[in-house]
Amino acid sequence: MTNVGNQNTIDAGQNVKCNMCGMQHYGNYPIKCIKCGKIGHKARDCWSKVVATGANAQPVVTCYGCGEKGHIKTNCHARNNPGRNGARGQAYALRDGDQNLGLNVVTGTFLLNNRYARVLFDSGSDKCFVNINFSCLINIEPVKVNHSYEVKLADGRVVSTNTILKGCALNLVNHLFEIDLMPIEFGTFKLIIRMDWLILHDAVIVYGKKEVHVPLKKRTLVVKGDDCVSRLKVVSCIKVKKYVDRGSYLFVAQVVEKESIERRLEDVPKKDGLFRMCIDYRELNKLTIKNSYPLPRIDDLFDQLQGSSVYLKIDLRSGYHLLRVQEKDILITAFRTRYGHYEFQVMSFGLTNAPAVFMDLMNRVCRPFLDKFVIVFIDDILIYSKNKEEHEEHLRIILELLEKEKLYPKFSKCEFWLDSVKFLGHVINSQGVHIDPTKVEAIKNWTALKTPTEKWENVAMDFVTGLPRTPSGYDLNWVIVDRLTKSAYFLPKKKTDSIEKLVELYLKEIVCKHGVPVSVISDRDSLFTSRFWVSLQKALGTQLDLSTAYHPKTDGQSKRTIQTLEDMLQACVIDFGSSWDKHLSLVEFSYNNSYHASIQAAPFEALYGRKCHVESEVQLDEKLHFIEEPIEIMDREVKRLKQSRILIVKVHWNSRRGPEFTWERKDFFKRKYRHLFARRRVTRQGKCQDVTS
Repeated sequence: MTNVGNQNTIDAGQNVKCNMCGMQHYGNYPIKCIKCGKIGHKARDCWSKVVATGANAQPVVTCYGCGEKGHIKTNCHARNNPGRNGARGQAYALRDGDQNLGLNVVTGTFLLNNRYARVLFDSGSDKCFVNINFSCLINIEPVKVNHSYEVKLADGRVVSTNTILKGCALNLVNHLFEIDLMPIEFGTFKLIIRMDWLILHDAVIVYGKKEVHVPLKKRTLVVKGDDCVSRLKVVSCIKVKKYVDRGSYLFVAQVVEKESIERRLEDVPKKDGLFRMCIDYRELNKLTIKNSYPLPRIDDLFDQLQGSSVYLKIDLRSGYHLLRVQEKDILITAFRTRYGHYEFQVMSFGLTNAPAVFMDLMNRVCRPFLDKFVIVFIDDILIYSKNKEEHEEHLRIILELLEKEKLYPKFSKCEFWLDSVKFLGHVINSQGVHIDPTKVEAIKNWTALKTPTEKWENVAMDFVTGLPRTPSGYDLNWVIVDRLTKSAYFLPKKKTDSIEKLVELYLKEIVCKHGVPVSVISDRDSLFTSRFWVSLQKALGTQLDLSTAYHPKTDGQSKRTIQTLEDMLQACVIDFGSSWDKHLSLVEFSYNNSYHASIQAAPFEALYGRKCHVESEVQLDEKLHFIEEPIEIMDREVKRLKQSRILIVKVHWNSRRGPEFTWERKDFFKRKYRHLFARRRVTRQGKCQDVTS
């Protein structure tokens, strides 16, 4: 090609440097991938998974074997040098609180060396691991290996270990499997099972069903994870009504508070001033089958003491701790402290069957001498004799017996050679059995209950918030309750009202009508803790009792009244809308004239000594009594739901507004109006007979 004039000449085979891409080429601008930076294809057709960082950036490859960048699996040094000292692995230690554990894991709780462990079956992990805090409980000595193993956790941390627990027993659905574990610190799972264990037993993880299938000789063992069990969900009352209308079944359930489930550690004081460690096993005792071994009646024991004059009382050392718990029941005695979880290997105080089991032990030990000169009640032993010579022989026999059975008495609490002894709340001597004077004295000096004796002396108050704003601007209600008569005032109020208006309302409605209260119970609202309110009550001589974190139910009287008031206000708001303040006096009247089971009367009657009634009875016209009743069944249909069918009937009612028709469920409607479903037929004898349809 030749240019004319002074223009330069360019050969046909020569490439020109492009101003757009900076490369030598001839013709149009070539196609270039914006993902990997290569020429010849677009990003939508790119096979590379690495995004380029520059114009000529090359993709950075990642090894699928060791996870490092810069080489592929065929050139991996880890594959070529399997005996290296620094082995690497991965462990994805998830936490129990994670709602989404992923699709490639199965979780469950199984036995590892007879210890319950939270297990994670993970196909992405290349070693079997055990939590280092749990490894000390399975009674297997760790074995050191020649090389260390570096483990990369899911949170990015890298930990190193060179120990293995060999020959651990994993119990899956009553089938034992041997497994080697490496102790490391991770998450809240106790055990992570790796791919090589799954490959060794030809196990397959079924991710959709959250199951692990382990083939055995003649059948396949199916290990179900936790996620395969359906969980109950909490729904609103509106949805519940829809489900019931569709034919779903309703069951009564109860939400158990977490505090009642946890086994708390408590110190119970003893007579000698020391404390006995006791565990709160109430939830466990509810599930325990009670031991029916009978405890002896105290009055029957004392019938054996006739003619005795010398006594000896023995109290055993450690009590229930002398009994050993069976190996299979040690797990259920676990309790939690701030230092960790512990289990009782001996009988603990607080278990429901502890007295009966220990009583059975003592009866078997002292059986040859019972009803002769020995009385046993749990861990208390009483020896009675007619004279000192006989008593010396009885003492020797019992002490030798206890030494033989390894039941050791606590000599600081034993009493020897007594003419009078205190035993099971009674005083025993040669004259007979008497009541312990200290027990009678305790009843005489019993502290009287602090029950209010005067009306409107003890007052409780609180606010009901969240109410719709009325045209007058009221958006909350002040509830003031008399603790003696249960009578209450419902006073509308604005959130923006100052403390001065609150005091003015209090003096007008309470102080002027009933006098100055002795005490006022309330929560720690900002209005009740203000300096003005506290100074006013102090000037009036009223004691303020504010609820605290340790006594949250101090204002429980007003809280219970508020619950009743909220139900009444809901009906008031539904009927009258935002004008509920105009009808609040009627709500107050209804509450004060309703029967209270705690005082066996209405608050109005308890306050004024008479019932609230009109002078003459109300005369009602008989024509006002009109009851709508069904006349006949017009039609029948079958309502089809997803999983059931419901028979419904069309009912004709005798309404004053004219003919009305409704569809009702046949089974419910038939129970009330069985006569509508009866039809008459003529028998062979020519008699009419009703037949239920």
